[in-house]
Order: sequence, then structure tokens, then C-alpha cells
Amino acid sequence: MKKIGIVMLILLFMAACGNRDEDVIEPVKTERELDQRATSVQFREIDVNLESEQFHIIGEVSSSGGLFYYHVELDGEIIQEETFEEVENSNSEWNRFQIVETLPNDVLEGNSPPVMVLYGKNESGEPINENYIPIDTQK
Repeated sequence: MKKIGIVMLILLFMAACGNRDEDVIEPVKTERELDQRATSVQFREIDVNLESEQFHIIGEVSSSGGLFYYHVELDGEIIQEETFEEVENSNSEWNRFQIVETLPNDVLEGNSPPVMVLYGKNESGEPINENYIPIDTQK
């Protein structure tokens, strides 16, 4: 009889622990979920400025999925991995964006200009509407 009372007490305690009325933490979106959002993307009014090792890209984007992707290439090799930016107000047709990145010194001193690639992704996760923007590192 005493064992039944202890088991009941443990079950009651476990049930009380499972019934919290706290906020539920949303899981981080998977890359697949993000890929499904970015089905169409367009860019306009792109401006590139280089200050020391940092470059600033400012422009406008129209994205049906509310985000876009970018990476930096040098001679066809990716030197800065893919990153995504969420569009602040995806209900608007065009939204301002700004990207600030730092380039390594060897890239700044090289002869070939690095290229920022802005794009969206289709449902299969493949890049679409790629825009190649050279970054002039020559002073």
C-alpha cells in the first residue's frame, strides 16, 4: 500500500511538471523551411562602398518569400559562406536592405575583385535570380 502511495505521488509530481503555462519557444527554422519561402527575388538600386576592410552594399529587394541569400566569391571560389537576410516588411513590394561584411587583407591586396552574389532559392534549394556585384578593391 505504501508503494502505491509513492507511485501516485511521483505520477502527480510528473504531471504537474508537464503542465506549465509558459511561453513555448519556437524552433529555429530549418534551411528547408527557409528555402521554401524564397521563391522569387529581385534587386534594384544597388550601391557598393568599400571602407578599409569593410564593404557596404545598400539596395532594394523584392522577395516573395521574405528573404534572400548572398555569398562572396573570388575567382569562382566562395570565400565567405552563404548567409541569408530576412526582409523587414515582406508585404511591401520593395524593401531597403544593407549588408556589411569584412574582407580578408589578402583579398584586398589581390588583383582580382571579389564578387558578391545575391540570389533567391527555389523549392529544391537551388539558387535563382543570381545577381553578381563586383567589389572594387583598387584604391
